[in-house]
Amino acid sequence: MALSLEGLREAVRIAAVLGMSTVRDTLVHTLAKFTTLDTVREMQPKHLECIKVLVGLALTEGDYLAESWVTVLEVVSQLQRLQLLSAGLTDDGFFHNGSGSRDASGGSNHGSSNYNYGSGSSVNSSNSSSSSSSTSSSSGLHKFFYGPSKAEVARVIEETNAAQVRSNLRASSC
Repeated sequence: MALSLEGLREAVRIAAVLGMSTVRDTLVHTLAKFTTLDTVREMQPKHLECIKVLVGLALTEGDYLAESWVTVLEVVSQLQRLQLLSAGLTDDGFFHNGSGSRDASGGSNHGSSNYNYGSGSSVNSSNSSSSSSSTSSSSGLHKFFYGPSKAEVARVIEETNAAQVRSNLRASSC
């Protein structure tokens, strides 16, 4: 992986210095896609290495990147969003008064496991079923219909990615 990234870095450098804008833009965009910051996917070490290479290119070849700066700045923006998530802020944390993060309904979300599904009803994920014989089937249906939404799962994955990026960047800066 390191050799591939080094080759990609040098190809971007050559294309940038020689003024091959289409090649440069394509290579920088490809490197940005390899970071997987534009998707909700679990972050792996190879993605972190791509981030480091892209940021390193911006620092060393910034004068030659021209239009590719848009892609680099999008990656930096996504990194900042992950940094805010790892600090415990949500994307809309700047628009709320008060402390703590807020859930989609505007209520405080301080690590509780309550899910709000609109229409004023709130479901606690730690509810246990009644002791009737249909407990297992109703519990399964309850979990199916009232489990975490795709947005909540995505948020958990992004928070995990944010923590990985933050710890990796701290380790590499030392």
